[in-house]
Amino acid sequence: MVGTTEALTLQDTTGQAGQRFRYRVAAVDAVGNESAKTEWVHGRRAVGPDAVPTAPQELTGTLTGGRLELGWAAARTSP
Repeated sequence: MVGTTEALTLQDTTGQAGQRFRYRVAAVDAVGNESAKTEWVHGRRAVGPDAVPTAPQELTGTLTGGRLELGWAAARTSP
C-alpha cells in the first residue's frame, strides 16, 4: 500500500526516475467496508523525487535609478 487519503487524489513521491509503477484503488467507508479494486494503471516515473532544477541561465541585470531588475532564462529539470 502506498498510502491513504480522504481526498480524491493521492500523490506518490517515492521511487526514482525511470522506475515503472502500477496502481489500483479501492474505496473504504467509515466502518471499514472496502469496495472492489479498480483496474491497474501503469506508467513510468519521468523524474525522481530528488531531482533538482539546473541553475537559471542568461542572467541579466538592469539598474535604473535605485531599482535593479533581474531577468533569466527558465531552468530545465535534471533527472
